[in-house]
Amino acid sequence: MENDATQVILPVLDEHDVIAIEGMLIRTIRAQDQIGRDREQVKVLNERIAKNSKIRSGAFDALQQIYGFVDPPEEDKNRWDLVRQVIGSERYFRAIGLARGETTPALLSQMGDDRPPSPASPGPEAAEGKAVSIREAVLAYLRTMGEKGAKAAQVREHLAFAHGLNVHEKTPGMTLYRLLKDGLVRREGRIWFAEVQDGENENEALDGAERETGANQ
Repeated sequence: MENDATQVILPVLDEHDVIAIEGMLIRTIRAQDQIGRDREQVKVLNERIAKNSKIRSGAFDALQQIYGFVDPPEEDKNRWDLVRQVIGSERYFRAIGLARGETTPALLSQMGDDRPPSPASPGPEAAEGKAVSIREAVLAYLRTMGEKGAKAAQVREHLAFAHGLNVHEKTPGMTLYRLLKDGLVRREGRIWFAEVQDGENENEALDGAERETGANQ
């Protein structure tokens, strides 16, 4: 005599129940397959993160061993500030721009700031001793972005990493609105674009804006 405990009693289903269960089975299989694909992607991403983390953590060790760099005495000081001091700001910020796929000027030393550079973040000096304004740097960046355009946050990041200009978070937005008022840029939602200008009209707009800025000071 068979043990009744081993017997499995199956439910009795009508056609509607079968269709509903079939749908649940389909969804379950799809979910399981997606989990498998996601796990493969996570594996690839984790391997990539591990590889790049090794590169990042080992880079300064290599600089120490090969070129004699030493850790800065202050705990909060950036190690790469030492590299910047050795190779110069021009090469330092050019490397950052190239690494991030940005189109950078041929000579970053021709870019400057509206204000004198602070000792903590010295801005590159202009070739002829005249600082190029943040306004002009922003406009030049939007031109390089073309039809892709850029958000204000991207503009601020570009100023910091391509030109060493650590500006207030509201500065890019204010600069962009002034350029918009002067007809040099346009916006679509949160994306900003440089307007195509002929040389004469652009110079007139820039001159007029500079006069207005001087009058408001």
